[in-house]
Order: sequence, then structure tokens, then C-alpha cells
Amino acid sequence: MIYPDDFINKIICGDCLEILDKLEPNSIDLCIADPPYGNLVNEDWDKNIKDYYTYSKIWLDKVYRVLKSTGSIYVWCSIGNKSSSLLDIAKILKEDWIFQDMIVWNKQRGRGNRRGWLFTREEVLWGTKSNDYIWNKDAQYSEDKYHELWIKRLHREDNPYKRLTNIWNDIKEVTIEMAKGSGKGSRKPLHPTQKPLKALERIIKLHTSEGDLVLDCFAGSGSTSVAAKNLNRNFIGIEINKE
Repeated sequence: MIYPDDFINKIICGDCLEILDKLEPNSIDLCIADPPYGNLVNEDWDKNIKDYYTYSKIWLDKVYRVLKSTGSIYVWCSIGNKSSSLLDIAKILKEDWIFQDMIVWNKQRGRGNRRGWLFTREEVLWGTKSNDYIWNKDAQYSEDKYHELWIKRLHREDNPYKRLTNIWNDIKEVTIEMAKGSGKGSRKPLHPTQKPLKALERIIKLHTSEGDLVLDCFAGSGSTSVAAKNLNRNFIGIEINKE
């Protein structure tokens, strides 16, 4: 294949461990990855990874090669009794990257069994290749405003909005109505770990400009590519499952 013409603004069906080797080094502005969680989801792509740390180290090394020095990577992960992907990903980011932060997504609905805490969170880890990473300050504000008294006290009349924090309480999970007749009131996402466009667009706005290139090497249902397209960014998606 010829890069970049055969990759830009397309989702390539294949194994990211093979496709990543075909990308040009230092060509990606931002990578958003939602890799297998390690036996958390009852799907073959999640259950069949035997050595999660080694697998993660391999694909993260390949992303490191193609990411620009000013680029960032965001990796969705989890920690609990079924998955400890966060521990492995964090260890790799601390060893090989510059670990910047962990965002906790506080979901609107919970899941889990009746013995233990209701599971209502998910984590996304942020790492960079250098401290010269892109951070668009105009995109770091939420949709919430300060109270009028605080706006005056802080002299924030020109920008009354609060800064985004590393705990996201304002983003709902993805749901669509299930097929007619499959159960009244039932709702189901297109993909078992589908991420909301609002979360993906937030990350893309903070770390890229129009025309930049966003990579998702575990594209799933393609949400990252849709978010990039919505914001006039270029994208490359890699997904092993044709469906």
C-alpha cells in the first residue's frame, strides 16, 4: 500500500500490529485507542489475549514510532475484579512515555453484580512523547459557568466558563434503541465498548487543529473517525473485525 493516500480518511480492515508498521514515522498528531480490556467483555477479541502486558507493549511501541513529538495518546482502560488493563497500560506509559494524567469518566448508569460496588466509571490514560505537546487553551473550558458572584470576583466576565477537570461528569454513555420487538424500553449500543462522540471530540479539540491527523488503531464502530470528521480533522482507523 502507498501511504498516506491509501490510508487517510479510511478505516483499514486488518490487525493493527501489522497495519501500524505501514504508517510513516512521526506522522500522527493524536492517537485515541480503545484496546481490548483483557477478559472484561465477553467477546473473542477480548478473551483471547493471553499476555496483556506484552500485547500492550507491542502496539504502544508501534504507536510511539508514528506519533509526532508534539502528539498525545489517550488509552481507554479499566480496573476491577475482571480487568486490570489500567495497571499494565499505566506501567508502560510511565516507563516508555511521559505519563501526563488519568481522566475518570463518571458514567450515568451503572453495571455489575449485586455483590460489590455498582460499577459506574471508566478511565482514560493520557501520555505524550515530550512535554512539548499540543494543548489548545481555548478548548479547555467546559459548558458550565461560574456563579455570577464568582465571575465578578475572579474577573472572568470575558470567559465565565469553568476549566475542564480530569473527572468527567457531563458525558452520557452511548445508547440506541434496540430493534423493534427486542424488548420494550431496552437500549443497546452498536458496540459493547462504544465511546460517546462528546468525549472523543473533547480530546481531539484539545490536541489538534483542523487538517491534523488522528489515529484510532482499535476503531470498533468508528466513533473516533466520526468525531475527527465532525471537526474537520483527517483520520486513520484500523479495525480487525469487518462487521
